[in-house]
Amino acid sequence: MRFEKLTHFQLKILKSKGYNILTSNHKLTEEKVVWFPERVEDVMTYLLSLDTSGKMVPFKEPNLLVIDDAIKNIREEDLIGEVFI
Repeated sequence: MRFEKLTHFQLKILKSKGYNILTSNHKLTEEKVVWFPERVEDVMTYLLSLDTSGKMVPFKEPNLLVIDDAIKNIREEDLIGEVFI
């Protein structure tokens, strides 16, 4: 296991291994943001459950990055941080 720069290439590798979201407890403004890949059965259901189950505490919620959305909608130069692979 190691940390790699977050890139479209890394996102595609993670997607091919069945991961569909990345989570981070770091603020996106921090110098070093670390992402951890996760697999959830249904991304939309997971996101909705976080919001409606009381799991998200205001100002303490984790950062989430949906891998498919990041590949399609975020430019390479706008991806920040490292991913634990």
